[in-house]
Amino acid sequence: FVRKTMPSSFLILAMAFIFYEPGFNFLVVEKQYLRLAVMVGLAGAYCIVAAYDSDSSRTRLALALFCGVFASLSPLIFVSQGVPIAVGVAAAFLIENWNSTQLPESKLQRTVAFVVGALLPTAAVGAYIVLRLDPETFRTMIRAMSYYGEVVTPTDSLFREFLSLGYFFSSIVVSPYGLSVLPVGIAAAVVNAFAWRRLSGRERLLVRLALICISSWVAFALVVPTHFYAARLNWLVPLLVPQLWFVIRDVQRLPGGPYAYFLPTLGILVAQLIHKFLLDPTDPFMVGVAAAIGGVLGLAGMAVAIVVRRLRFQIKVPILLLSILVCLPAASRYSEALTRKLPDVLAHIGVPALVDEVGAASRMMLGSQLEDGEWALTDVPMVELFPAGVRLQAIHEYRGLLTGGRSSPADVMVLFQHGPYVPRSDSETVYYRGHVYELGPWQNLPAGYRMRSGKPTQLAEKDAVVRRDSVSTEDVMRYLTWREENGLPVK
Repeated sequence: FVRKTMPSSFLILAMAFIFYEPGFNFLVVEKQYLRLAVMVGLAGAYCIVAAYDSDSSRTRLALALFCGVFASLSPLIFVSQGVPIAVGVAAAFLIENWNSTQLPESKLQRTVAFVVGALLPTAAVGAYIVLRLDPETFRTMIRAMSYYGEVVTPTDSLFREFLSLGYFFSSIVVSPYGLSVLPVGIAAAVVNAFAWRRLSGRERLLVRLALICISSWVAFALVVPTHFYAARLNWLVPLLVPQLWFVIRDVQRLPGGPYAYFLPTLGILVAQLIHKFLLDPTDPFMVGVAAAIGGVLGLAGMAVAIVVRRLRFQIKVPILLLSILVCLPAASRYSEALTRKLPDVLAHIGVPALVDEVGAASRMMLGSQLEDGEWALTDVPMVELFPAGVRLQAIHEYRGLLTGGRSSPADVMVLFQHGPYVPRSDSETVYYRGHVYELGPWQNLPAGYRMRSGKPTQLAEKDAVVRRDSVSTEDVMRYLTWREENGLPVK
């Protein structure tokens, strides 16, 4: 998106900005299950841009095919991220294809290629369902999808729906995840749409592509605002970076003058700073309050820009200053992390790492309980804490997903704790993923850490004192049986 859009001297800076921008970093780095859906969506959008740049009819036809494949793959990988992406990419392709200057026969061929590409992944998944799933499992899948749809589409309260929509639009302006470039980039795309004449054909394509994908996401959010929430809209950051560059490059020629974009943007970023440092970032209602402040400051900035333009003040906005303003969200996230962590780093120079100190003690305690090749079930799956050769199973649950289900229990369960000690009985029975373990008393480790461990028992799930799982033994075993019957590995 950026290689042919801005000077090569800015290319490395632009790429670093994309990957270090807090919202995009949240999607691609922190949330691994969203990463691939975002990547194939961006690949589909890239196919549209690459087709515009190509002079070969065969290349454009191949790119149309791949664009359909990528658009179709995104919802199959992760539906909650991929559906708006797929619709946005498909709409952008069809609009760009039929608005192109090619012959009608070429347009039709590219449309057919796109449809064929979109059907390939869908047909593969459909064939798998038909060939591998028995009727009862298929009906169970449909019931689960229907139930999930009812959960994520609340219809019991119009007021609740109104609040959800308000939170969606507020969290575009003020993100609960920190300072965000998303509202600044969306504003830049809108400004570029009003400054159409100063853009080249390729630049206009990038503006249309960004606006179509934004509109697609907002349309789905109007129906299910709590599911297609604003943080996931940050997948568009690579498309918004060129929009920011167009504004920075032509800041003196913008409609309404340079301040028409500069001052409202400044107001939004001030509101983000207020939310981050003066309000409670964990309170969803504070997002709405901060967004309202941003709206007021943005309108005030726009009013000042109009006054400046009418009075014809000859005050120029330095491009460097506007660039710093745009880059502030990314810079703030990492400067804050550096400020918070640097004292700890300096304090531990020349001092053995804490994990080495704690790990040495835990390995010594577990050495008599675990042998090479045995399994340890733990809430802190770090190899540094366990004897060499021990295999680790993480205690993990995400919305009831059956990750970590085993037909036989682990050899030892190991739990760690840090902070104020909460007295409990010397021994405890703990249920996790179909098995019950009996744990001994807490043992002290260095630096205020504690550890307790124990072996599996024959107790039933209902007899366990502590549950580390909401999935029943019956469901775990049914899932493992299904894996065995379908030739999937079971440990």
